Amino acid sequence: MLCAAGFLSGCEFNLKNDFIPPPREGYIWARNADTPPLLSGKIDSSRFYPGKARARGIQEYAVSVLCFIDEDGTFVDSEITSGDNGLYGFDEAATAALRSARFRPGLLNNRPVKTARIFIVRFDSGR
Repeated sequence: MLCAAGFLSGCEFNLKNDFIPPPREGYIWARNADTPPLLSGKIDSSRFYPGKARARGIQEYAVSVLCFIDEDGTFVDSEITSGDNGLYGFDEAATAALRSARFRPGLLNNRPVKTARIFIVRFDSGR
């Protein structure tokens, strides 16, 4: 599932710019771009559902991931902002899902820019 398809949904902090420092040198927050980076296509979340979580009977989970997307739409790096701390493998699965995704870059003044955006990766075991 992906964005409108139901797997990933983009979100941003609900704070004023004054309270949010730049996420990383050379990057701007997606909310400050004219157009944020967007996912292109779909990701099948079942490909990434952690076996450890499935074995434990965990049916749903969500991980918040801060993603760094370059001017050409390349996924560069990520930081887990809210997850399972490696307990069941959801953090790693969320990163793998995002790394496999294709992105359209964020735009500022109709020019591609390096952006940072938080995505929520939602897992559902389908049981």
